[in-house]
Amino acid sequence: MSKFKILFINLFILSIAFSACQTNKEKDSKENDFRTIEFKNRFSIQIPSILKQDSTLSEDASLALSNPIKELYAIVIEDPKNEFFNAITENLLDSVYSKDLDGYSKLLKTGMLDNISEIYQETDPIKTTINGLESHTLEVAGKIEDVKIYYYVAHIKGKDTFYQIITWTLLNRKEMHKALMEKIVFSFKEL
Repeated sequence: MSKFKILFINLFILSIAFSACQTNKEKDSKENDFRTIEFKNRFSIQIPSILKQDSTLSEDASLALSNPIKELYAIVIEDPKNEFFNAITENLLDSVYSKDLDGYSKLLKTGMLDNISEIYQETDPIKTTINGLESHTLEVAGKIEDVKIYYYVAHIKGKDTFYQIITWTLLNRKEMHKALMEKIVFSFKEL
């Protein structure tokens, strides 16, 4: 084989390798490229550009985002406080759930765990503050319909509304997406 053909083949292989490196850098860049979404002047949240709005995820969600290829999902659900308080009273649950963020978080965690057939990990709610709002975060990993899923969740007390931010991915992608999930949750702001 001539020296030119060998040189050409080597250059071709090098250009493919360089091209692959660029593609990986571009992918990393998109995952780290966040944009802010404002929802009806009620709240804002920063999301990675790899997520797109997806109204099929939840009928209850004010905002639903997904990337099925990356297996990364996020929803925001708004619950007016007075509806939560009334539901607790009407269902005679005052002795089980307090009418505050602790009770709201406890009720939602109980409901979430009831829908998971096999629980691998669950944390107690961690009290924190998200952009000045009293909040709880928690992690849950388990199996739903033979799919192993990891959730990173926040329950947030707004002025007149409680908010749920639920992010999830496949359990085997937890380490890949956990930092993104936390960044989404901690970017939440009530407007």
